[in-house]
Amino acid sequence: MSKLKNVLTRRILKMLDDEAKKDQEKYNKWYNEFNSFLKEGLTMDHENSEQIFKLLRFNCSDSGSKLISLDDYIGKMKPTQGNIYFFVSDTLDAA
Repeated sequence: MSKLKNVLTRRILKMLDDEAKKDQEKYNKWYNEFNSFLKEGLTMDHENSEQIFKLLRFNCSDSGSKLISLDDYIGKMKPTQGNIYFFVSDTLDAA
């Protein structure tokens, strides 16, 4: 059973990653509904945490209210920017 769980988890994570790359708008709609499960999975499933982290989306001061992946943010960083600063908040307004 454990092997089946691992195979299914990897396949679902791969499917979500493919969907995020194929249709960002559709993925972001899904993400708004289910992001709490991804965040929980990130803390509970250490074996797949790197794959789960790639599925997370963040608000960015440069993107307005648009959610952005960490990979997209890194791709848009200025060459002289050496660090990424962040803080955690329950809502964007509270931030």
